[in-house]
Amino acid sequence: MSFHFRLSKKLLLTLILIFVAVTQIYSDIPLHRKRQARPVKMGTSGGNANDQTSEFCCSGTLGAVVRDAQGINYILSNNHVLGIANKAKIGDAITQPGGIDTNCETPDSNIVARFTRFVKIKFGQNTNNKVDAAIAETIQGQVNTSGFILEIKNPGQPAEAQLGMGVKKAGRTTGLRRGVIDTLNLTVKVSFSNQCGSDGSKVARFTDQIGISDAPGGTKPPFIAGGDSGSLLVKNVGNCPATIGLLFAGDDIGNAAANRIQNVLGTLGQGMKMVGCGSQAMQIEDPYALTMNHPEVLNAAAIQNRYQDALLSIQGVVGVGIGFTKPNSRELGLVVYTLRGSDAAKASTIVPQRLENLPVLKKITGEFKAL
Repeated sequence: MSFHFRLSKKLLLTLILIFVAVTQIYSDIPLHRKRQARPVKMGTSGGNANDQTSEFCCSGTLGAVVRDAQGINYILSNNHVLGIANKAKIGDAITQPGGIDTNCETPDSNIVARFTRFVKIKFGQNTNNKVDAAIAETIQGQVNTSGFILEIKNPGQPAEAQLGMGVKKAGRTTGLRRGVIDTLNLTVKVSFSNQCGSDGSKVARFTDQIGISDAPGGTKPPFIAGGDSGSLLVKNVGNCPATIGLLFAGDDIGNAAANRIQNVLGTLGQGMKMVGCGSQAMQIEDPYALTMNHPEVLNAAAIQNRYQDALLSIQGVVGVGIGFTKPNSRELGLVVYTLRGSDAAKASTIVPQRLENLPVLKKITGEFKAL
């Protein structure tokens, strides 16, 4: 049996106007926040379906695809994105887009992976975490297993971060943004919410991190914002960009922190590798590149290690690392991250100007948060 009905011209016009309005609203949603056609690409909104309260839901970025020695594919992102900062359960639904972009609705049709494992975050002012990382096993047909990232394409294999290197990322909130690595061996205090939408926070200290700032001449929005956590950090080149790190934190003026990708893959274990282009670790072309393997950087790191705890005990100091002392110079120094408005940032005598043979540079930042 079939039915047929005729719409009045007035009703038809109303429906057309509604359709146009809804289409316009959807077209105005940034690419990285939309529900992606299956199989989904990375660099998009996503998160754990259980990361919500009665009033709020939280999400981040599905950063990349990794594969273990058995050939199983996983989505890579942060513990605080997929693992709810140590609270997730194996098998939790991972959705695309995340609940924050679906009015906290998490229908089964949005599930693309199942939570598998996180690297536990240790909280406390004197802890020494190296990664904020988690993985979720992909559901067949739901994730693009070539590793494709929106606006970046296929990422390359790991390479060492180097001072002054141009980098980029594709994240849920700010999309494709470019920056510069300005700090190596960064130890930084990062605030995490107690639960989704909570004002209360707990602090974890991270070591051996990469510090990134907005690219010179960059325009708003800044390099990183809330919801960009989990984005893959890659070299700023067009074809097969080397993978450098996993973004997880930043302040409110564009400074960001990323885990070294070597630490991420090594901690996850089981022969974990990046899915993308290339088959082995990528080499930095510049033989004089200042990476963590360079003798000058290693010397600076030894000095940093001797004074780091004392510097971080100063009120208003949130991070210490190694960087250039001034633009267009290869002179290395200790970079001390000081909160804007704090005495450490304003006064000239609280933070020493030199330690042993290294100059000390103050970098003004906001509070670093897991975004």
